[in-house]
Amino acid sequence: NNQSQEQKNSDPAATAAVSGAVSAAPAASLVTSKKIKYGGNMKENTMIAAVSDIENRTGSVKEAVLAACRKYGVSKATIYNWINAIKGKPAEENGQIQAFGEVMDFKVQTTTTSPGAIEYMVGTYLQNQRVTKQLIVEKTIEKAAEMGWRTGSKATMMRLLLNVRKQCGAAISLKRGGTTAFTKWVAPLMRRELTSYLPLDLIVGDQHIFDFFVFDDKGNVCRPECYVFVDMGSRMIVGFHATLGHYNSNDVACALYEACRFGMPKAIYTDMGKPELSKHVNQVRHNLTVLSEFYDYNALKNFKIEGLDELVEAEGATKFWQIETVDHKVAIGRRPNSKPIEGYFAILEKKLYDITGGRGYCKRVADPDENLKIIAEAEKHKKSKKLLRFDEFFQCVFEVFEWWNGHEVSTDHIVPQEWFFEGLRNNPRPQLDEQHFDFMLLPEKVCTVRHSKIKLNGTEYYHPELSKYSGNYSRENRVWVKYHPDDRERVHLFTYDKKHEYIGMPEIMDKINPNDEEQVAARMEIQKRLQKQWREFIDRYEQKGESLQRETKAKFALDEMAERAERTENTKRIVKEARKKISQKEADELFLAGS
Repeated sequence: NNQSQEQKNSDPAATAAVSGAVSAAPAASLVTSKKIKYGGNMKENTMIAAVSDIENRTGSVKEAVLAACRKYGVSKATIYNWINAIKGKPAEENGQIQAFGEVMDFKVQTTTTSPGAIEYMVGTYLQNQRVTKQLIVEKTIEKAAEMGWRTGSKATMMRLLLNVRKQCGAAISLKRGGTTAFTKWVAPLMRRELTSYLPLDLIVGDQHIFDFFVFDDKGNVCRPECYVFVDMGSRMIVGFHATLGHYNSNDVACALYEACRFGMPKAIYTDMGKPELSKHVNQVRHNLTVLSEFYDYNALKNFKIEGLDELVEAEGATKFWQIETVDHKVAIGRRPNSKPIEGYFAILEKKLYDITGGRGYCKRVADPDENLKIIAEAEKHKKSKKLLRFDEFFQCVFEVFEWWNGHEVSTDHIVPQEWFFEGLRNNPRPQLDEQHFDFMLLPEKVCTVRHSKIKLNGTEYYHPELSKYSGNYSRENRVWVKYHPDDRERVHLFTYDKKHEYIGMPEIMDKINPNDEEQVAARMEIQKRLQKQWREFIDRYEQKGESLQRETKAKFALDEMAERAERTENTKRIVKEARKKISQKEADELFLAGS
């Protein structure tokens, strides 16, 4: 295989025995071949001459074979049989590519192309994933001419490249898509025994955009979304929050709020989305760890946590078990296999299609013809106003969730809600009442107080305690507010200081109809009642002090009267003297004139 071109040209027998590229003939030359020797019969010498002509070709192998057919008057099959008889069948030659430090082999069969050319072509292909295979073959042929490698025709090189490509699909996936694509398509998936999780050990959350169009409350067409939490062990849907716009941190927190009604989870498992990693959700998770300062809420003021492992109880409905941290596990992006909830949505959508009758169904599919039919049907429903209202649609969603929680999971043969509640009875989790959930899970905001009211999300709220933060003499006119994004009546007020003492829940102060006497009277009653409260405050505390203001007023009045009387006497005296001077002067002038 390593003989020079001069040796090949001088010895036709050796030329016939040498493989052009990746040859594995057991004999190095025809002289030592046990099958063919010099001085044989005419057929044998003709075979040797034909193979020698092919080996010393100037063009492609295909052209050389056709020329030999014409020269010796035989078919192509005969020529190839002669090549196999003299050189033997081409053996499989191993090439190597590197993947994660371990050597992976590929095998090709060729009598025309050298190993160096094949390895160069494979390496070039792996380094240039966006380049066409035709260009890679052309570059390989150019490089082979430079390096002195033997190559076949472009078609032969393309066949070899495609052969290697089939064997090295894993390396191509790794090169193109990185570890994510390799794990998704090549690496063996881990099968997990999900029933090993106890209820609320791990809850998985994910956003889902429904495959339906619906009408919102204003009659506009929109595509609803939701955020869902599923208990990993039982696969029960424990948290859900719907939205008609793109989901945000409030939607994640509200879905978590619903899940925590059954107890505090040990960990949550979500994507790496901005809402999931927001400051709001992180604060909610921090509050659920029971390690925060509780903001000095009235119901928690008397709590004395003496040890992390002790059961802490207070008079009331709230109990805390062992203090734990609510972990936040984050899934790797673009790996649906890492979160089972991704597959649940496909099943739920099929059931939802059955319940809704497909009204407004708009999912895009791979088949272009089917996709056009789906889009046309959705447009037809929109024009004919046959779409469901959002409340009707979500009622269907709740029916699907109820079916899901009550059906048997085929993989583990369990019913989600039965498995969940049975496990929860045997392994209860710490719980909080609804008000404390509001304190811990709802979003917060700082609001300015004016006229004993605050304005939050376009709604005004009144509470008599807010009057302390109103007026020109109030030092602090801000309060800290916890509110539910979808329920404007659930608003909690706290002081804006380090203690965050609980003030209460305000009432909504909407605009009133001035022609409605009852509404006007009710608002006036609020004003009178608030004024009466502060009047009682004045009466209660004013009598305990000393009235210095009255004596001061009397004293000031006497001094002012005396000063005014003195100024009057001075004025009279000055006027009187002036009059005397004027009359004397006039008398003198008259006397002189008379004399």
